Amino acid sequence: MKRIYTGLSIDWIQALSAYATSNFLRAAELGAEIGELWVVANATIYLWNYNSHLLAAGEYQRLLPTFQRLVEMLEQTEFTGNRALIVLLCDAVAKGLIQPLYGADSVEPVPLGDKGKNSAEKGMKKAASVQGASSDPAAMQDLRKALELCEYAFRISNCNIPGETVPIAARKQLLATWVQTKKLLQQQIGSKIVNKDECENEEVSAMMQVLVGVEMLLCNRNPGHMEFSVPSLPTMVSMASECSWTDPVVELQVWCQLAAFCHNVKDHSLVLCCTGRALQLEEAAVLTLKTMPCVLYGLTAVNEMLSTAACLKGLSLAHESSGNLYTYREAMKVLLTSVSYAEKADSPSLCVTAASHYWNTCLPLIQTPKGRWQLKEPLEKILTALVQINTKHAQKQGKVKGLLTLTTQPLGSYKAKDEDLTLRANIYSLLLQINIDKTNWKSALQLLDKAIRDMSNTRHKLPLLKRRILMKALVGESILLDTQRLQDEGEQCCSSVWHQVALCASNVAQQLTCYQKSITSLLGTETQWQKVSLMLEFGGWLYCHNFPKADAQQQVQWAIDVLLHTEPEPAEEAENDSRKKDLSPVKCESMVGVQDLLFTKDLSDLKEVWRLDCLIQAHTLLAVMADKTSPEHQLNLLRAYSFVLQLWQVSMAVACEIFNAMAKSQPPQPPPSAGSKKGKDMGKNKKMKDLTPVEDNPKPVILDQALPSTPTDWARYSCPDQARQIFRTNSSPYSINTHSIINQTQSLFYLSLLEKELHSLSLDHLILPIMHLAETIAHDLLDRRSLSDLYRLRIVQTCCQLGLETYSPYQEKLLLSENLSTIQEQEQMGCHKVIALSQERRANNQNGDMDQNVGFVQQIIHVWLDKAEVCLSMGLYQPARQLLAEAHLVAVEIGDQKAVARSLLNLATLACEEQNHAQALILLDKAQTLGGDEEFWYQLTLTKVSAVVGQGDHDAQTKVDQVIKQGCWALKVVLEQQTNRVPELTFLITSLEMRGVMECIHAICGGETGATLYTEAVQMLTAACDALRECANSFTKLGYREQAAEAHSASANGLRILANHTADTDKKQRFLLNGLSQMQLAVTSQEHVVLNAQTLLPPQEESHGLSLAAQRRLLRLRLGLADFCLVILEENLAEEKCQALACQSKTSAEIALEEFTRCTPEPNSTEQEWASVGSTLGQMALEQLAAVDSDSLENMETRARCLSLKGKYFRLMAVHEDPIYLCALWDRQKQKESWFHPKAVSVEEENLEKDKDRESSRKESSMTSARSADLQWRRHKAQQMLVQASKVLAEAVNLCLQHTVPVYILADASLNMLECHGQCDPAVAGQYLALFQSCCTVAMIADILNSACADTCMSQLSAQLNLHRKLLLSQEEQPRTMLRGLEDSLSSISKAFSHLTISPNHLNILTELPSNLKILLLQHSEDGSELYGAFYETTSASEDQKGNTTQFTGTLTCSRVAKVSVCPRALLALREQARALGQEIRHALLKETCWYNGKKTTTEEKLAPHFREIVQDMEDYLNPLLTQFDFSCLRLPAETVPVPEMTKAKEEEEKVNPGSYVVLLADRKLLELPLESLSILQGEGLSSMSRDFSLQFLHSRLNREGPDKGTVERDNKKETKGGKGTKGKGDQSQAIKAIPANHVFPSNTIPVDMRNFKYIVDPYNEGNFDGTSLSMKMNEILESHSQHFSHLWEGFMGSKQTLSLSELEQLLCSCSAFIYLGMEHFMENIPPGKLAALNLSECRMALLFDRVQNNASILRQAKFDMHRRAGQFALKEPLETALLLSLGGVGCVVLNQWHSSLQQNTHNMATVVDNLLRFTHTSGQTIHALRKGDSSEISQNMVAGSYDQVLPTDSKEDNVHCKMTHSAYNCILYGLPNLIVS
Repeated sequence: MKRIYTGLSIDWIQALSAYATSNFLRAAELGAEIGELWVVANATIYLWNYNSHLLAAGEYQRLLPTFQRLVEMLEQTEFTGNRALIVLLCDAVAKGLIQPLYGADSVEPVPLGDKGKNSAEKGMKKAASVQGASSDPAAMQDLRKALELCEYAFRISNCNIPGETVPIAARKQLLATWVQTKKLLQQQIGSKIVNKDECENEEVSAMMQVLVGVEMLLCNRNPGHMEFSVPSLPTMVSMASECSWTDPVVELQVWCQLAAFCHNVKDHSLVLCCTGRALQLEEAAVLTLKTMPCVLYGLTAVNEMLSTAACLKGLSLAHESSGNLYTYREAMKVLLTSVSYAEKADSPSLCVTAASHYWNTCLPLIQTPKGRWQLKEPLEKILTALVQINTKHAQKQGKVKGLLTLTTQPLGSYKAKDEDLTLRANIYSLLLQINIDKTNWKSALQLLDKAIRDMSNTRHKLPLLKRRILMKALVGESILLDTQRLQDEGEQCCSSVWHQVALCASNVAQQLTCYQKSITSLLGTETQWQKVSLMLEFGGWLYCHNFPKADAQQQVQWAIDVLLHTEPEPAEEAENDSRKKDLSPVKCESMVGVQDLLFTKDLSDLKEVWRLDCLIQAHTLLAVMADKTSPEHQLNLLRAYSFVLQLWQVSMAVACEIFNAMAKSQPPQPPPSAGSKKGKDMGKNKKMKDLTPVEDNPKPVILDQALPSTPTDWARYSCPDQARQIFRTNSSPYSINTHSIINQTQSLFYLSLLEKELHSLSLDHLILPIMHLAETIAHDLLDRRSLSDLYRLRIVQTCCQLGLETYSPYQEKLLLSENLSTIQEQEQMGCHKVIALSQERRANNQNGDMDQNVGFVQQIIHVWLDKAEVCLSMGLYQPARQLLAEAHLVAVEIGDQKAVARSLLNLATLACEEQNHAQALILLDKAQTLGGDEEFWYQLTLTKVSAVVGQGDHDAQTKVDQVIKQGCWALKVVLEQQTNRVPELTFLITSLEMRGVMECIHAICGGETGATLYTEAVQMLTAACDALRECANSFTKLGYREQAAEAHSASANGLRILANHTADTDKKQRFLLNGLSQMQLAVTSQEHVVLNAQTLLPPQEESHGLSLAAQRRLLRLRLGLADFCLVILEENLAEEKCQALACQSKTSAEIALEEFTRCTPEPNSTEQEWASVGSTLGQMALEQLAAVDSDSLENMETRARCLSLKGKYFRLMAVHEDPIYLCALWDRQKQKESWFHPKAVSVEEENLEKDKDRESSRKESSMTSARSADLQWRRHKAQQMLVQASKVLAEAVNLCLQHTVPVYILADASLNMLECHGQCDPAVAGQYLALFQSCCTVAMIADILNSACADTCMSQLSAQLNLHRKLLLSQEEQPRTMLRGLEDSLSSISKAFSHLTISPNHLNILTELPSNLKILLLQHSEDGSELYGAFYETTSASEDQKGNTTQFTGTLTCSRVAKVSVCPRALLALREQARALGQEIRHALLKETCWYNGKKTTTEEKLAPHFREIVQDMEDYLNPLLTQFDFSCLRLPAETVPVPEMTKAKEEEEKVNPGSYVVLLADRKLLELPLESLSILQGEGLSSMSRDFSLQFLHSRLNREGPDKGTVERDNKKETKGGKGTKGKGDQSQAIKAIPANHVFPSNTIPVDMRNFKYIVDPYNEGNFDGTSLSMKMNEILESHSQHFSHLWEGFMGSKQTLSLSELEQLLCSCSAFIYLGMEHFMENIPPGKLAALNLSECRMALLFDRVQNNASILRQAKFDMHRRAGQFALKEPLETALLLSLGGVGCVVLNQWHSSLQQNTHNMATVVDNLLRFTHTSGQTIHALRKGDSSEISQNMVAGSYDQVLPTDSKEDNVHCKMTHSAYNCILYGLPNLIVS
């Protein structure tokens, strides 16, 4: 009824309106008929006003009959009274005529932002209508009528009569209609539209021109067939600016329209100009509306235009700001003004548009709390405006305003109400965040309440409701009512909200409730994936929050049950259905060696990747929750591993199927046509040459479905590119893709956790499939190259650990320029962009959070840190440094404290690796202030311990204890907070305690060999061994068997050290037995680990190539156990040997009586255990060695060590069989007696008892014969054992010499070989003794080089040596190619590096040495308890016949070897006396220098007794060994034998070889003593005495001179025969003049070019004494030897110039001989690392006259010492200095053993130079003559061959005794004694 009533009302109103209109029209007609024009005019006005609502609605066609009749009447009556009315009426009629063709909205300008589909459709329709109009005569007639009306109206309006002028607003409307008509008629508009005859007002004409241009621009924006030719926008703006506008409203509209046009073409400068003019017209426009008689615009239209202008201006200002914050904020203010204008205009569309632009503009400023706070007030204003205008608009819908308004469209189209709601929702969210920033929770909740009320019944209500729930949960308010409102939103929505509440809840109880409700809310089968994910997360949450483990495991088990028993969902898409039909069930073969993984469901039934991914996560989580001692721990890990393999299997099956389908669907390529061939043949001819020939039908690419089945195959594996492409693009639930693995980051986390847990169980061979899966996810799903490179690095690392490094395809990318460890450029640029923004914010005082990219940047930083940690473990220090530096920089800028702490920790680790321990401690202190998790504290503590120990301070152990305590305390704090992780944290604490105990053991045992341990040290060492045993037990209980084995092994080592320092036999045996027990436990524990890993190896896996790390550790432990057994066995045999030697001197009766009275050991006593264990030691050792031998076929180091220990075992078995025989090997007399009468009772003993009873004599005789036969059999067996030992040891030695094996193995094998031969074969024994000494020297060189090159920044050699040492210590994780490349690089840049290996030709070195040398070798055993000696001399025919060896005559061979037992403490005391003497000499000389003018006793006289005491003690120490040698060759015969007549050549050769050249090869401890003062080296037959480090070192000096030596020998022979020297060339003529013509060089000498001498004298100009200086003395020496080319010498004198380091290096490298005369030590002038890196092969001789002090030098030295490391002070000592120079290639080094005086040094230098140059002594003869104090004349007589006794024998002995002073033996020579200056 209501609808009917409404319809009737409308009809009645329409009828009434028609009646009124007809009456008004009739009135007009009557007025026209009677000629009353005012009646017509009034009727027209009534009609216009009465139909104003239709005019506002654009219903011009409805008014067309009425208005057209009125126009006709006005034309007939020629009415011109109200011209404006006529113009408007004509305009309305014209619009009615063209409206069917142009559209009802043609009067409106096209929306500026309408660029979408609707505008295109409208344009097409309009274009079609125009095309139809040209073919429709009626339409064309209407257009012409409209054009005529417009032109008629133009004529009417062209009137300048005051009071009759038509307003410009009316003319604008008429112009718009006229232009549209022209457009429809496709007629161009000329430049002039008004005739000057008709209109003489130029101002009106200018305005009309601008208005026409604007209308043409509006028409051109609508698509059509014709466009008007319009002036450019700058021209239009200029024309509009020049006009004198009469109507401000029209002017405002023009400027707004021009601004919109300029904005569309992005000419923002013009936009600012136009909008500026427009906004200035606000007051004038409003005033005009009040005063103008004809109001065509309302106040609403003006406000709309002002809003549009302000909006355009704001956008242009924002664009033109270019980062200027002030301009940008001004733009925002203008946009806010636009919102206010829109609110005044009551225009929802404009208000939303302006507000949207303001919102978009403010987005860059909402990233910081400060920026958000500044937007609070404007946003509240905008929100209020939006709400109010929306409310008004809703109330006014359906109402129409009575005034005619011309509205301007906004910039953006108004899209219903949704845009408004979205904008308001965003503003509410930002205001909420502002309140959260201020922690104003009350205001935030009030705002949410208001927002929900305001946006009720909209789609935006739900997010706001969720925010309110989360907010209430955060502040602890009740959320039950709000959550009840979510019931209608579905279970997924409810569950998601409860989950979010659980994440942000303030207390654990509320979190627990929310998690439970989140899980229980999911009931449908379609939400099973979400439910499983929540259950896994909830289980982890329960575990981390210390809930009972059973509860946490129950949740995970529930999830597993759901995953295993839920049926897969049917596919929704057809192609998925067809794909499922084609997919056959995949049978996943077991790729692990475990067949007992029992599941209720077959693995082949699990094909959905999301299900398998969840199962991997669930079982990994279960394994973490279980204790390592539980079988469930490993079982769950293996189940997770099986699911990884199944995931690979199903994914590759789908990938292969898709790939094959794609290959079938691709059509074959048709052959090219003949025409195309002709065109392409010319271009292809050149390219065909470069292409390799291929078959006409290339083989199709096949994607193999089969996966690797062994670790070796997995090492070779790389996911095919075809499969990767399918994974990236497909969406099958049965393959790897972003749809099946939704949360890829979480999946990667669990895969990494699975890898970590498997590694902790030493199951490294199971890791590769996991890492390949993680790499595929990172590379193809996440598309993160850096993360993918991280997993590839880990794959390479795992391959290195398995010995499969060369198999990995990623190994080649490891060391390339763009390798796996580099930083990706895009990531680096993104991070630096974030840094730049951060710096800009700080510059503008904008503190706060970073932008939304911070989270991603943090992920990048942690990936960099992970890569750096892998690089550090692999020895890739340079990439690690770059990664850490970049990560630290970015982390500091974005404020990621965790990343900063990690980067500092890793930088400290890198500093420790590079020996920069001080810098490491600084970095660690910074990291410690930031803190971290338990792993951080653990690694921090370990690194800090390494840094403290590396510094080597005297209180290092105290600091280590403090660091360990701090680390354990920090972990215990974490342990109290995480009770579920007690085993893991206890393991970390125990590991730290174990590290502290091991450092304590190292500190206690790091002293000198032979030093006595104090009682306190013994107690500490005992406590340390007990602590290690407790640590091992704790590790075993926790399930960490590998660490337990390490602790047991360390405890055994400590007990062994205790045994070595214990004199009490019972205690010693107890320590050794306990140590043996610990080693057995270590092997047993490691065996469990290895057996567990081996059972999981696939049965088809070959042993070739694969090497488990656990197995390698077991081999080392087995070798350690075998070694320990042999140590105890050796100790046991020592007792047997003592007993055998004691029994040798006893009668049979005494032996029987002693055996009868011997006490039986008590049960369970140490003695009884010692005896029982001793009987099985040999078998135990042999079993361990046999086990090692079967598993070490490819590891040369292990094999060599095994052979060495096996040889030692056989040697000890020989001792066990016959101790007397082995003792006799080192005593020739006993050896002969033992050989002819082996342990037999002597006949003399039996003859002494003739008075005894004959019957008893017969019995004793029979017993003796039986005993003799047994002893002979045992001796034969011992000999066989020795032969077998020699064979095995020879194999070990050859293996060590042919491969790069640690020298300690070769040293042990050589020493055991030496013990096997003894004095039976001196030649062979001497070779192995020399080899043993060379090995010890190599170890000493390595120590000194490591100390010299500790600063890795010093030189390339230092850095590479440090890296080489680190790689050798951790070869298991390092790429072998990297080690080989590093060794090649070291060999090319360093001569010193060649001395770190033993020459493979070492056993043949003696045959290559000069025959005139005699070598005395002295070497201690490793523990210093044995002293070995050997004497090498030239063999003769008679000697060769006596010996058992085959040596060539005329070559060096060992004539005798000897061994004595010594006391290490005696040697230590002797060395301490020598050091004390050095200090006394230093202080005495310094005192003498200070008191030089006073009367005092000379230093020589005061220190002579002390020196002679040291010499005597040294003689007493060495005499037991030296007395076993025959040194008669070093003494001249008592009487001179007359020389018969011989040839001249032979006489001369005898003359030049007056005495022996003795080279003393001694170990480091003996080289500290004045060995040259030994009495055996004082004979007159000795002409040269030099010392060297080893036989190999001596040979390397000579070997370098090999070609020259041969030349010299040949030249010398020629000179001997001819009696003349060879004629030189060039400058050599001067040398011939200087050297006598009859001078003959000795044979086997090496020349040194006298013209290339270089010198450095007193570089600091401190050597002043006796009114002279060192520089003056040097000048005198140079002048005195000017005939020897001394004027050609180059050098530096401190009195003239300052020496730089580079100049010193250049001088050393380019000289033939080098002289240093100066204060303090020579090493003060060049860093040790620099010296070690130099190649000094050209320098044959170095003469160092240093070690002089005065007050000035001491002060200078003290300043330098402040900046030195502790280990560098020892490098200034003579031995270290000589060694560093020799390593560089110097052939001969002369230097002082102790400090000297300036006078003595200058005298010595003058004497040495004189003997070398004037008398051409060899280097050895020169120093020996200086030592003897002989004058040059005496020395010359020796050279000339005068052997007359200068002094009687008694006089000579007295002379030697008188010369027994330290100064006589201060100057010593290292190296070659046969250098001669030429």
